[in-house]
Amino acid sequence: KYDEQNKSFDYEKLPICPALNDFAFYSFVYLYDFIFLFGGKNIITYERTKLVYTYSMKDKTWNQCKITLPMEIYASFAILSNDDTSFHVIGGLNANYGKQKTHVSANVEELFEKSELLKMTKMYGKMIKLRNKITKMKLERPYIIPIEKERTNEDKKENKE
Repeated sequence: KYDEQNKSFDYEKLPICPALNDFAFYSFVYLYDFIFLFGGKNIITYERTKLVYTYSMKDKTWNQCKITLPMEIYASFAILSNDDTSFHVIGGLNANYGKQKTHVSANVEELFEKSELLKMTKMYGKMIKLRNKITKMKLERPYIIPIEKERTNEDKKENKE
């Protein structure tokens, strides 16, 4: 975590996922105090995987997710959508060491167990509702900076003259 007021960076060393002990080149996303690892490659045996693992920051535990990627992939890039409802795994290399041309996208809910989703609904429900309300307000009432508005009016006057 970065503390802007004190300009200090605080971090904690995480335990390595036992199943991925010799793996590298996986992609990851962070969401709701969980880290998700997608794919990867064993640096000793060169085995590639299509498994997805999750780390709970609260419980400090690693688990294998119920979903898997549709293909073995490593050296890819993972990102969340703006509204945190879906994840995308892009690029990387496939099982034949060729460029991965398939873009994997799925709903974030698929990453979680039902019990985790129920806990998160209670914990993050208010925060998500607030964020959705703010997004809706931005779409309904776009804000124009008054200086820019005045400048635009001045430009129109100059064009008429």
